[in-house]
Amino acid sequence: LKVEQCAHVFDFDLEAPAEQTNREIKSQALAELVEVLRSSGRPALLSEQHYGPLLHMIERNVIRPPAPTVNPYGEEWDPEEDEPVFEPAWAHLQLVYEAWLGWLEAADFNLNWAKPLYTEHLVIRLMDRLDGEDPREREYVKTVVHRIYGKFLPLRAPIRRHMRHIFCEFVYEGERHNIAELLEILGR
Repeated sequence: LKVEQCAHVFDFDLEAPAEQTNREIKSQALAELVEVLRSSGRPALLSEQHYGPLLHMIERNVIRPPAPTVNPYGEEWDPEEDEPVFEPAWAHLQLVYEAWLGWLEAADFNLNWAKPLYTEHLVIRLMDRLDGEDPREREYVKTVVHRIYGKFLPLRAPIRRHMRHIFCEFVYEGERHNIAELLEILGR
């Protein structure tokens, strides 16, 4: 039930009191989920039936359209000169990333149950979040991609292929992309 509560994505631009209360309930549920997934020495709490809803909740929160790349003055955002625009939903996103990392790093993580759920499409969409402006999110995405790369051998080739695609776009087409995190993943 808590995972279902956490799958709801809120619009942080709305300031209605009901929205605020619901966001606080979700924050509490996410904090409890992180605590359970990060606690060491716990018995195996997740069965195969929990893996799908947990990953669905993570996808609903993390995989979203990129924020517009516009600075406060209306011009295109330049990572060299402009301050980053921070994600308004970061309080929830950080807890979702913490839960994801706790799940991936758990001693009882069952790779056989997770393999059908972790697809090339999911990883590519996750890697596209590296192009966001918020450096806090890019750091978490980098860590999650690294954990996925280490655990899921069949996804290594698609990850490297997508990195190569991003690097070629960056070099030959001059597309804006934050490649520092990709270089750090390759460096590890």
